[in-house]
Amino acid sequence: MKGKRKGKKQSAIEQGGIVNTIIMFFITSFYSGRFPGIPGTAGSIVGYFLWKTWSYTNPRPFSSFLFVLFAGAFGCFLASKALVLMVEGDRNMFVWDEMLGCFIALSFLRPGTYKDETYLILAVFALYRLLNIVKPFPIGVLGRQPGIMGLMSEGIVAGLIAMLVFFLPLESFWVDTLKLVVLEAPKVGL
Repeated sequence: MKGKRKGKKQSAIEQGGIVNTIIMFFITSFYSGRFPGIPGTAGSIVGYFLWKTWSYTNPRPFSSFLFVLFAGAFGCFLASKALVLMVEGDRNMFVWDEMLGCFIALSFLRPGTYKDETYLILAVFALYRLLNIVKPFPIGVLGRQPGIMGLMSEGIVAGLIAMLVFFLPLESFWVDTLKLVVLEAPKVGL
C-alpha cells in the first residue's frame, strides 16, 4: 500500500484529513508537542505565552478559573481523541496538559507587580518542569492511570503544586529570597 510505513502502525492522524489535522494542531498545543526531544517543555513554553497574553487582559480570578475549567474540559476532549487517533509511541506529542499546567502555575502572578519579576517567573517555570519530569507523588500515580486521566493529570497537578508552592508563601519567603520589589498594584479587569 502506498503511503504506509513498513513495520510501524500508522496513526489515524498521519493518514490525513482536515479534521484530523485540526485535532492534531490542538493535541500538540499548536504543534509544540512535535518539538524533538523536549515536547513537554515546548508545550510549557506555549503555556507561558498563553498566561502572558491572558494576564495582560487583567482578568479577575474568577475569569481565570473559568478559563482553566474550559481549557481543562477541552483538554479532556482532546485527550479522548488522542487515545483514539494516536499510536502508543506518538502520545508524547500530547502536551495540552503541560500547556495548561504551566498556565495554572503562573496564574497567581500579575505582570508588573514586581520589579525584576523575571526571576520569579523563571523559578515557577523551573519548579513546574521539575515536578512534571520527576513526577513525585501524587503526580506520577495519576499519570499512570489509563485513559484521559493519565494524559491530562500530570501537567495539571504539577501546575497546581507549583502554584501553591509559590503563591502561599509569596510575600513571606519568595519576595525576600528573590529580592523582588513590589511595584504599584496592577488594576484588575474582567
